Amino acid sequence: MIKNILLILAILLSGSIFAQEHDRLVSDGDTINLQIKIDRKKGENEVYFRKSYENVWHAIYAENASAAFVGDKSLYLSIKLPGQSKNVWSKCFFYGAYKLVGSQNQLYIIDPDGKILGLRKHGSGPEEKTTTGSLYVGQFIALLGDKIDYDYRKLVYDPKSFVKPLILYHKVHNLRYHDYNHYVEVDSRLIARAAFSEDKYKFRMDEGRSVKMKGNSFTGVFYTEYHFPKFSNRLFFSTGLESTFCWIKDLCIQPINEKIYYIDVNYQGVVPGIPVNVRYEFFHNHNCSISLEAGVKFEKAFPIKKHLRTEIEEDGVVNTELPELNVRSSVDIAQNNKFLVDVPIMSKIFSFGVSWHYSLMADSHIANSLSPDESWSFFAGLNF
Repeated sequence: MIKNILLILAILLSGSIFAQEHDRLVSDGDTINLQIKIDRKKGENEVYFRKSYENVWHAIYAENASAAFVGDKSLYLSIKLPGQSKNVWSKCFFYGAYKLVGSQNQLYIIDPDGKILGLRKHGSGPEEKTTTGSLYVGQFIALLGDKIDYDYRKLVYDPKSFVKPLILYHKVHNLRYHDYNHYVEVDSRLIARAAFSEDKYKFRMDEGRSVKMKGNSFTGVFYTEYHFPKFSNRLFFSTGLESTFCWIKDLCIQPINEKIYYIDVNYQGVVPGIPVNVRYEFFHNHNCSISLEAGVKFEKAFPIKKHLRTEIEEDGVVNTELPELNVRSSVDIAQNNKFLVDVPIMSKIFSFGVSWHYSLMADSHIANSLSPDESWSFFAGLNF
């Protein structure tokens, strides 16, 4: 018997420790810590609760409670809306001296005296419903027009728009408030960089063999970097445009089977591209930040000048040809990895680092073709 009692106590204790109740239900002035979930049926909110050690959810009707807090992110209020005979659970978007609530796609404001005002897009008459004017603009002016200076014409019928004059009112009058709207916070900055690269290419010979050729390139980069603070303080996402001017003037000498091949390539081209990058900032202080960046780039080469001369020397006899140099005409997909350092300079941020870029596409099997392989580059630029 004693063992059974101890076992029950242990279960209850473990339930209270490992399934803590962070939600709150307010009823008759008392606040109870519970687990709460919200369901929607036929357009209406329904509130359910349970204790941490229970498996069954219990419905709580709006007449029997006044508020349900789901953590610190959501609040539902028991309100008797205009034209209704009983209380309903309304989602609260703003809580303060004024409250903004919603029920069945209709928004309401509750003033400091408890009066509930339905915010309407237009009047109730048949002719008024066809007008494009917004009645809620006039309603807000009547409520707050003599209390704050705000351009109510900017309002749209959305909770995130309606809370703006309410927040301003509470700030001006030094009143406490809580905004229960959920926002996707995003920061962005413009980035302009220049890079100089040493490039390697694969040249496909007639015999099916390939040799490495060397070249250089200069790249201009303009893109936007996005940061979602609520998601991560260290991850950054970017995309934009790159434009590369590349040139190759290289002579490769390749001995094969008692023959000596001379491959002389003279090439210039422009390669626009669209990069998609993810940056991880693993070190940051007031003086600098250090990051690793990885991404892919979609690019396509447009030749400006291409010249190929091949010579085959065998038994002292040289055979010279001027075949056409084939350059990949399809879109190339390349992997790009960067190590970069950001240093604040006045109101801007100076960034520099090194980058390794290599193609993810297989090299061409066509004779006398040139395909990008890999490159190392040094870059520098400004973040605005």
